[in-house]
Amino acid sequence: MPTLPLSNRASLVGPPEFSLLKFLLRNSDSYELVPKKKIQEETEFNPTQLEYYLAKLLKLKLIYHEKNLGYDAYKITFSGIDVISIKKLYESRILKSLSTIIGEGKESEVYAGYDFDDNKIVVKFHRIGRTSYKSLRRVNKDPYGRKSWVRLSIENAEAEYKALTCMWKNGARVPRPIGLGVNAIAMELIDGVQLSEKPELGDPEKVLDEIISTIKIAYTCCKIIHGDLSPYNIMVTNDIPYIIDWPQSSRASEETLYRDLSHIISFFEKEYEIVREIPQILSYIRG
Repeated sequence: MPTLPLSNRASLVGPPEFSLLKFLLRNSDSYELVPKKKIQEETEFNPTQLEYYLAKLLKLKLIYHEKNLGYDAYKITFSGIDVISIKKLYESRILKSLSTIIGEGKESEVYAGYDFDDNKIVVKFHRIGRTSYKSLRRVNKDPYGRKSWVRLSIENAEAEYKALTCMWKNGARVPRPIGLGVNAIAMELIDGVQLSEKPELGDPEKVLDEIISTIKIAYTCCKIIHGDLSPYNIMVTNDIPYIIDWPQSSRASEETLYRDLSHIISFFEKEYEIVREIPQILSYIRG
């Protein structure tokens, strides 16, 4: 049976199912798979109700079921966390409705949506270690901090939201962050084209200067470096460049800053015949 779109699945989740999803999310750090017995003991549902609501969530692919040491056990899926985020953003009157998917990466999915004034916005769902349901157990722990994939996804969303908020408040060219919901960030829609598409620029020198200015604000005001900067995560609209995708941002090494700059400087030299010296730019950024 085809999987329903995420927005449809969210609309089918009522208060009882939502309560179960939040319970599984709360226990995801402590349990790789939450025993059904624990769910029964610590929720308000009788056995018949619990069976019904779990079956509904399974059908919607918002939870995953497995026999663990002979006992029934469950865990929330990425889509389940996404649904919690959607509902929390709705409760906060940030997201009125979710539309179609407009972008997909290794560790995120990006959707169009609408706020309560019917303005089009973007909702980015972080999905660290995204994989099939059968592989969820294998990616439950990461090799660096022994954190669950759920925790990593939430922390990545929080880190990117914090980075965007700091940079936007300091005048950087980034999408305006609107709200945070578990693993999802609601933000302003940048209606432009990727710099990687080599758009015709009215003033490429000015565009490059704006990019460097945003890198400087990130570095000096927010103490972060993008870490994965390239023409693919710069959107241009009316000759204004916006840098997107900041989940990897950190106070990294000078080597990382140099690498970010070299990707952009090389691109502008090749495509727009603008020559800049990285050492001088580094001096400007360090200020």
